[in-house]
Amino acid sequence: MNANGREYGGRSGSLFSEISVHSRFTPPILPMTTNPGAAVHEGTIISGSMLTFSRRIANGISLDILKEEDADALFAVVDANRAHLRRWLPWLDAIPSPAEKLAFILAMRKLAADNIGFSAAIRVEAEIAGVAVYRTIDSVNRSGSVGYWLAGPYQGRGLATRACQALIDFAFAALNMNRVGIACAVENTRSRAIPQRLGFQHEGFSRDAEWLYTHYVNHANYSLLQREWRAEILANPQRLMPSNFEAADS
Repeated sequence: MNANGREYGGRSGSLFSEISVHSRFTPPILPMTTNPGAAVHEGTIISGSMLTFSRRIANGISLDILKEEDADALFAVVDANRAHLRRWLPWLDAIPSPAEKLAFILAMRKLAADNIGFSAAIRVEAEIAGVAVYRTIDSVNRSGSVGYWLAGPYQGRGLATRACQALIDFAFAALNMNRVGIACAVENTRSRAIPQRLGFQHEGFSRDAEWLYTHYVNHANYSLLQREWRAEILANPQRLMPSNFEAADS
């Protein structure tokens, strides 16, 4: 399962060559409010720091920013799942050793330090099950996109949906983003089910959007706007209660 086929923004054939350079972005935190009609209630504001991002999203399941010491474990997961991941991810041939994963982690941590993107490990009982990525944020238009992948044994458990939900809540509640996008290969039905399940709107298709080893694939494009997310939160306000966003090690 994956979204957008890449570990972060840039051409799919080059894993580290295209990290976009933006001005440093300080996330505008949504104001505290006791207005019952507001999406974010007093006491439920989520921290806006990317470099320290860590969430417990269910019992035994956490989402936290990748660190340098995760490089070997992350490579081991990728290496053991190459055949599975290769169907939709174009970067497998660029990862022959843990060194490439370390370079990826360092690059993404630099984005996190600048508050313009990050990559988080999806963990089950502390073991890495996959990755969820917030790609470089457009601070002018307050928009960004989410990507994700899971190792084969962890599919079908709702892990990617839970991880994406946490990233989406973080984007709208902590970063005050206006738009979050997800792009999936058209034939990747597992990946497309996630934005559909989370209430994203299908915007259309991008033809020949990504080179996947021997052929191009089309992308299905989805988006969710902050006002749509707010409407969902009004119907389910407990989703933003502090207990749902405790640090994974708390």
